[in-house]
Amino acid sequence: MNIPYRSSFSNDIDRNTQFFAYKLREHERFEYWADVINKLRNPAEIDSSERKKFHAQINFFDMGDVLYTHSQGTSPFTARRSSHHIAQATKYPFHLIIKQAGGGQVRQGRFNANLSAGDIVLIDTKQDLVSEMIDSKAIVLEIPEILMKAWIPHPEDYVAQVMPSEKGWAAVLVTYLNNLNLNAIKHTRPHHHILIVEHILSIYLLALEETNFIHTRQEISSFHKKDDLYMSMQAWLRKNYMDAEISVTKVSEKFGVSVREVRRQFNLAPNNYTFFETLRSMRLDAAQIMLKDQEFSHLSISEIGYRCGFLDSAYFGRVFKKNINCSPGSFARYHKKSVKLEENNS
Repeated sequence: MNIPYRSSFSNDIDRNTQFFAYKLREHERFEYWADVINKLRNPAEIDSSERKKFHAQINFFDMGDVLYTHSQGTSPFTARRSSHHIAQATKYPFHLIIKQAGGGQVRQGRFNANLSAGDIVLIDTKQDLVSEMIDSKAIVLEIPEILMKAWIPHPEDYVAQVMPSEKGWAAVLVTYLNNLNLNAIKHTRPHHHILIVEHILSIYLLALEETNFIHTRQEISSFHKKDDLYMSMQAWLRKNYMDAEISVTKVSEKFGVSVREVRRQFNLAPNNYTFFETLRSMRLDAAQIMLKDQEFSHLSISEIGYRCGFLDSAYFGRVFKKNINCSPGSFARYHKKSVKLEENNS
């Protein structure tokens, strides 16, 4: 399909993609919207009873491990996924949906879920699916199978089961996602995205347990489980980055794998950071926090570098300047001046 006005569909360096139907000619809006959905998300047969006055907008944000989607606009619309579509499925088979307005119905397997505004439901796009939505306003987290199963045991057992969000951990999850600031996330480092995803999935796990979808807590992370080895290494580095003696060899011994396997795990990660780039990024982030925080203003620059894992103060200065575009001292003075200005203006 050759649709004009491709400028209405933007894909920038921040991995943020937006589509606004109102920028297209009215008679082309639905067809182009369906085309975008099928190219960027799990393919499906999409239809709407409001084709002639269709208006919708979608915002995709690629967080590396998870694809965040926010949609709103015209409904009712119907989506059907058959075995033909499943064969074309993307790397994000599990969709965690938070309905923000209107109602809807999802039929998958033996379950038939009736949704209201505020409800949470999990969809497995590897299974046949029919969904009918009234008002498309929703947040959807599209999650890889490996990541989902690292947190939620047998997630396929919980698909198309509605979780109300009036109270408890389900309410916390909806509040968290409704207040997620994508503009802020775009300017954070990739390992921060991983932290945010872990927060979301851990809250979802608590909500499942609280509503008795999962009756007993199961071990969600194993250093010896191949699928989540990379995430386990990431978590361990976040807790131990300040140890100046961390090396690939030390990590390989900790996790019982070869040095080559450690390097391979990081080289194949979605953010394309090597082991040393990941470790350096964590240390620099910690250094920036300490340099800005008045609680640590009594410490010297070299002491802050040492506490963040940099034994050599000269090396710390060079690495900081190369990555942050100013020296640690200039960075600290700038933020100290900003704090004083805020105090004077208050």
